[in-house]
Amino acid sequence: ILAGFAVVANELNGNIDQHSILRYAQSNNRIQDIDLVPALSYKFNEFFSVGVGLNRSQANFLLQPISGIPRLNIPDSQSSNESGGNGWGGDMGILVTPAKTTILGFNYRSAMTYEMKGKSTFNGQQMITSDRYRFNYCRCFIIYY
Repeated sequence: ILAGFAVVANELNGNIDQHSILRYAQSNNRIQDIDLVPALSYKFNEFFSVGVGLNRSQANFLLQPISGIPRLNIPDSQSSNESGGNGWGGDMGILVTPAKTTILGFNYRSAMTYEMKGKSTFNGQQMITSDRYRFNYCRCFIIYY
């Protein structure tokens, strides 16, 4: 039996120039995700082994879209939507070695659903704030071979 533990951190930042026309199609954002993954594996013999892992993930989003139409004299307004949540998932795999030069692996990774909670602020002619900003986010995995 072998045991392992991984910490995986993902971060995505996007900042749009305040004067770019693209600010209406894309938002400033910061997305952070930290996964804690304990795993176990067992080798039955030289031909067959299995492994399982548990995945606990914490995600934080900060999305700041801008809206406005300068040509129609509608000034820019910016929203700030900050949220965080946790998700659980799992992995399971088998490894088959039918010959010394051939190894076949099969893996399953579950989808993870986060219940995100946070605060949303709209900065326009009037500032409006709500701490009832909630949504569910599903992180699904597609593996290509």
